[in-house]
Amino acid sequence: MDFIFCSDIHLDHCDDSKKKQFFTRISNETESLILCAGDIGTYPNLVQNIEEFKNVNKDLHYIFGNHDFWDGPGVFEQQSEFATEGGYMTFGKPFLLPGTDILVVGQDGFYDAKGKGGGIRYMTDMFRIPTFRGKGVVGQEAIVRRIAKNSVMKIKKIIGNTAPSKILLITHVPPFFVKNRHHDPRIDSMYQNKVLGDFLSKLDIPTVVLCGHTHEQCDIMVGKVRQMSFNAQYELPTYLRLSTEELFNV
Repeated sequence: MDFIFCSDIHLDHCDDSKKKQFFTRISNETESLILCAGDIGTYPNLVQNIEEFKNVNKDLHYIFGNHDFWDGPGVFEQQSEFATEGGYMTFGKPFLLPGTDILVVGQDGFYDAKGKGGGIRYMTDMFRIPTFRGKGVVGQEAIVRRIAKNSVMKIKKIIGNTAPSKILLITHVPPFFVKNRHHDPRIDSMYQNKVLGDFLSKLDIPTVVLCGHTHEQCDIMVGKVRQMSFNAQYELPTYLRLSTEELFNV
């Protein structure tokens, strides 16, 4: 099955002409399904951006990235706010891709500051997202790890309840280490959800993880898990047309 995938499109950074071109191109594609791995924009414009997505008359399923929580009510409050919104995968039901045995699972996730380098480092998230503001390093580490762990617990529960043959996981932060877009090793720990990677590395189910956050292209195998991300630019939103046959090499 073919579908459209995007991540880190940062529509708040686009001028109107580039945004219009982006949506026009998508609307002209033959694929009917869109999977988006977050960083659509920032909270104040999020509803409008999602509505524009839905206006292309395709089946949109999305999760949130760290930027989507900027200037909003807080991570947990925002997740609750969108919990009943159609298409928001973190609280939605997983689904089989039509005509396949591939279960699509979506979780926001977060970096857990346990990866390479370890610990919280300076990120704009720490003052743009109210959940972290003024909490100090210890408090911030505890919160990001709680969010990351919550995503793993939900994925475990879904797998236990459905026993899928194959999994297509949409999440924002890579579970396995990839160089960050700044190429700065001091902040490597802010670009990996290690607790998710530790879980997936033991999984005995063919799995493809489509993620973002790093803005870097990646295609690696860890056990039965293939992790993929793609180049992204702040002022030039783009997307990919992907095929499940190619992703799972069948």
